[in-house]
Amino acid sequence: LCLAPFRTGAANVVARGYLLAFESVEGTSAMLERARRQRQWGLRGRRCGVLTVRLDAPPPGADPGALLRQAAGKGLAGAVFLGPASHLAAAEDAGGVADQAGLFLATVVASLPASGP
Repeated sequence: LCLAPFRTGAANVVARGYLLAFESVEGTSAMLERARRQRQWGLRGRRCGVLTVRLDAPPPGADPGALLRQAAGKGLAGAVFLGPASHLAAAEDAGGVADQAGLFLATVVASLPASGP
């Protein structure tokens, strides 16, 4: 089942090997807030969790720098952006934002399945 045509799942939050939040119609900001409220997954005083974003089908208005700032504000440890190499330049340019926020940043060149029913 591919959910890409419905603009869902372009971003999610994973912590300790568990999927905590899956972006749906509420948008990435609301998904990040929902993940933050799941405090039992945090490590007291330490950042925990990773934001992953598919850049072949990014959420509307997705700016990697803005997403990194939001992730830092929600207590996440870092972010991974994946997609075709042609889509990753903006994420790689956001490295300075990640450094300022104390987050790790990874980009993964991936050939993702095409969106479709």
